Amino acid sequence: MRTLFIHGAGGFDEDRPLAAAFGAHASMPRMSDEDMSYASWTRRLRPALAALADGDLVIAHSFGGSILLLMLAEEAASVDLISGNRLALGVSRGSPETVLRGYEAFG
Repeated sequence: MRTLFIHGAGGFDEDRPLAAAFGAHASMPRMSDEDMSYASWTRRLRPALAALADGDLVIAHSFGGSILLLMLAEEAASVDLISGNRLALGVSRGSPETVLRGYEAFG
């Protein structure tokens, strides 16, 4: 299992200890400190996400988490339209039960 860590705004150096806490297999791409636009960050983020395999973990901190959530929400909306509104999503804040049985928690 690999871990992709997405740092916060301007936090590549500052967030290194946090990313390192997740083990030797954590990778952290350097996001722009100067161009904080959605387009700039997703341009770097999409290839990193595409390289993930089943079972890999994504952790996003602060601004990086906001960018990731927006990107995933946009993609989910597209999938939902294609699937005829049959997409079910769940978000967990530490409890795996919410994700495993998200259909119960989120309708």
